Amino acid sequence: MAYQVDKFNGTRLVSVEDGTIDTTTDIRFVGKNYAGYGEVQNENFLHLLENFSNTSAPPKVVTGQIWYDSGNKKLRFYDGSRFRTASGAEIGTTAPSGLQAGDFWFDTSAEQLYAYNGSTFVLIGPETTPELGAASLTAQVVKDTLGTNHSIGKIISGGDTIAIVSKDAFTLDSGLNPITGFTTIKKGLNLVNTNGSTGVTSTDHFYWGTASNAARLGGFLASEYVRTGEVRFDTEVNYSDPGLTIGGNYPSYSKDLVLKIENGDEWEIGADYEKNLDINEFLKTVKAVRKLGSIATLAKATGWVTECEGRHCDENLLFSKIEAIINSMTSEERSNPDLLSCQWRIQRIAGGAGVEIDDVLEFLGRFGSMRDVLQGA
Repeated sequence: MAYQVDKFNGTRLVSVEDGTIDTTTDIRFVGKNYAGYGEVQNENFLHLLENFSNTSAPPKVVTGQIWYDSGNKKLRFYDGSRFRTASGAEIGTTAPSGLQAGDFWFDTSAEQLYAYNGSTFVLIGPETTPELGAASLTAQVVKDTLGTNHSIGKIISGGDTIAIVSKDAFTLDSGLNPITGFTTIKKGLNLVNTNGSTGVTSTDHFYWGTASNAARLGGFLASEYVRTGEVRFDTEVNYSDPGLTIGGNYPSYSKDLVLKIENGDEWEIGADYEKNLDINEFLKTVKAVRKLGSIATLAKATGWVTECEGRHCDENLLFSKIEAIINSMTSEERSNPDLLSCQWRIQRIAGGAGVEIDDVLEFLGRFGSMRDVLQGA
């Protein structure tokens, strides 16, 4: 007479006829009076003992059945639709389905661990993938070259320290606690590969955004820049050749304005506006200006002549005549132009220069006007 095999919950699983073996499940059920039942029963016990150990899942599973995955060395159980890991995390390159809140999944492609919250996977860590490197804000205690401890915050991206935040300024002991790209640490935020003296970063790392203030720009102190609204410069500011120098410490003499022009030889145009502009200084300016190209254009641009017509447009007459007039003056007259109010001096200068008296008077008039303008008269 056949007998019935029921599940633990009372549900009938199978009916086994006398003298037969039922193979509905991975455990074989033996019918009454089956000859040689001992081997079957013993193998059933062994399979249960080893939890159906194999590299592939048992083919005739029932809900709750346990299987030892010998290939991955994982104990798994069948939940009615799939085998799940009994302990630890689910492992694979894609997110598994059918998990319960609190279950884990380890993404083998990114080497990241996730926890399932009942609706989605939440990353536990690490927060980056191996090919991209680590990314984090890390606290660290480091020693300076004097052996003093300092607490810093390291901003890490792609496995590299990009910036350091510190409340003190110190020199890092690179032998004891090296951090690539950092030696001199300043108060505040320090970018990698930044010169401790100039503040200039040698690599293409930048602060992006709006800053309300900065100590340096391009490595130069803020005090070295010309600012809008400045009416006086107390220190010299040098520009690259041909350049412009504003200040009072130019070598060999003190000038408020020095214009350096490179054109084969270096020339200087200078004026000390706190003193009277003398004709010696003006002669140097004339010689320098003649190196710059079209004299007529420059003369008109500087206001020395207001019209460019007739003899004023003849470059040989325009400034050559001026040089001849100045060269006919004595050194005392050049240094003190006020002496040239005497008629006999003007006549002597005109004769020496080979020009008319009116030419000398015109020069002196324009020179006096220019001096008054430069001195704020």
